[in-house]
Order: sequence, then C-alpha cells, then structure tokens
Amino acid sequence: MSEALQFESGWLVRCQHGEMKKPFLGRVLQVIGCRLVVEVMNYHFRDRRAVETNGYKLVVDQANAKAMTIIDCQG
Repeated sequence: MSEALQFESGWLVRCQHGEMKKPFLGRVLQVIGCRLVVEVMNYHFRDRRAVETNGYKLVVDQANAKAMTIIDCQG
C-alpha cells in the first residue's frame, strides 16, 4: 500500500471545500493531523462571499487537496 502524501507549509494546493461552489487554489499555512489550514489565493467569483466571511482562510481535509507543481518557465 502506498503512503499518503505529507503536505508541508508553503505548498501550493488545489482544494475543494463544502462552502465553496468551485475548486480553489491556496497556500498551506499549517498542517494539523489530516487537515490543512489553507490561505485562499485564487477562487471563482461566485465564492467571494464564503472566502471573505472566512477571512481568506479555510480548513480542508487532506483528501480534498491536491499538491500543485510549480514549473519554471524562464527561457
């Protein structure tokens, strides 16, 4: 059986959250057990009220987050 990915603070992630209609991009601020405290960085405009209400921070289960790869595009 493969081991689950261990998230770290500072990672860029794509997440789903119950209060949000669409997935969003965020940065992991803290890892607490199997949950992540995520700073919301990019979201669908229809989710702006949920994001503002939560102060641009959401708690997300690790199962609902996917690590994003940053690609260096400099020529």
